[in-house]
Amino acid sequence: MPLLNDFLQNIFFDKNYIISLQQLRQSCYQILHQYLRPYYMSTTFLLPLLGFATALIISAYSIPVIIKVAFIRKIYDKPGGRKTHKGYVPNLGGIAIFAGFTLSFVCWTNFSDSVYLQYLILGLIILHFIGVKDDIVPLTPYKKLIGQLLAAAILVVPGKFRINDLHGILGLYQISAPCSIGLSIFAVVLLINSFNLIDGIDGLAGGISLLISLIFSYIFWIVGMNNALIASLALTGALVSFLFYNKQPARIFMGDAGSMCIGYLMAAFSFLFMKANSEVQNNLFHHNPAVLIAFFIVPLFDTFRVFTIRILHKKSPFEADSNHIHHKLQLLGLSHGKIALTLTAVNASFIGFAYLLSNVSPTWLIISCFMMCCLLTTILYYTIGQQKGSAQNPRPLPEFKIIHAIELSTLPPRKRKPIEVSKTELSEISSN
Repeated sequence: MPLLNDFLQNIFFDKNYIISLQQLRQSCYQILHQYLRPYYMSTTFLLPLLGFATALIISAYSIPVIIKVAFIRKIYDKPGGRKTHKGYVPNLGGIAIFAGFTLSFVCWTNFSDSVYLQYLILGLIILHFIGVKDDIVPLTPYKKLIGQLLAAAILVVPGKFRINDLHGILGLYQISAPCSIGLSIFAVVLLINSFNLIDGIDGLAGGISLLISLIFSYIFWIVGMNNALIASLALTGALVSFLFYNKQPARIFMGDAGSMCIGYLMAAFSFLFMKANSEVQNNLFHHNPAVLIAFFIVPLFDTFRVFTIRILHKKSPFEADSNHIHHKLQLLGLSHGKIALTLTAVNASFIGFAYLLSNVSPTWLIISCFMMCCLLTTILYYTIGQQKGSAQNPRPLPEFKIIHAIELSTLPPRKRKPIEVSKTELSEISSN
């Protein structure tokens, strides 16, 4: 034991034994690159793959431990009220997503290429701990909003993740620095709350996030943004592991710590996408930033619709209710898995629609997406109304003819034939 204590003390306190994270990353990269080189693995694609694998493994191994500890400490989500799950389910899955993404991103990203990425991690850490606090001891919506504004301000002001050009949306192009900062902070907070609100059933928020993260990964790979590709694939790996435990019936929820961090990262990816739109010549979406509305169409439109309904009913926009789109689909009798697949497919369809119309003006693309959402919502409400109407006014049962058994006993065995008697005749016989 004294030898072990001396050894650990030398490792953690003697500077001769300290190996920096950068040196560790370079050593791992050289070893793996040496063995993978015969397979012609490109340098720019090796680190993103390592980021995906690292996040996948860390999240996969940490989730069972989190579930066990949550049950021991009785930190779980109880059924009842608006909640649709039946048993006690831990809601600390966001810790596994955060751990998988952060450790993978820090390990494999070259921060010397982009010094502003450190502010991305700083804001993510702040938002994560606010989410964990809310998952264990619920916070008021306004306290969470203050934390979201702080994380967004760190990302936008020192991190310089901003919207500098609207590319013709509403006729606007370059905007001033104060407007850019204000609009960027608003966009970050909007996406954080959109993903937080859509996390209502098993697999929904994780499935949509996985879809969008994969698309961002493909775009960053096409345009050659290696650090952004590592980040998006690290998030993808963490989400794949989480969805394995979040499919119906869910064994763990991501909670606010997961949904808010995902929304925050999606906002950062959106800023990087807009930067690529401005700098790269051959772009996948024809330099049209309005396609981001299609990327997040399900969370954004659901948030817009729910907030509008609450305000029209003179309620707080942050007051919880059952007006979300997934609640409406549950009225049709769909299971959690079918709802998650349906809304993920709708989101993917809008992304494909935006890709086909990416050469039109950004304003018309946004209007087209909004009108299509209104049309689909109208069809959904009409279907729910038709189902309720048929349930309240059932079709009258036909007047079945009943066989009177008394008449059968008066006939010989070979000549017994059923005598059909109507309801009215049966009532007369019974009265006599």
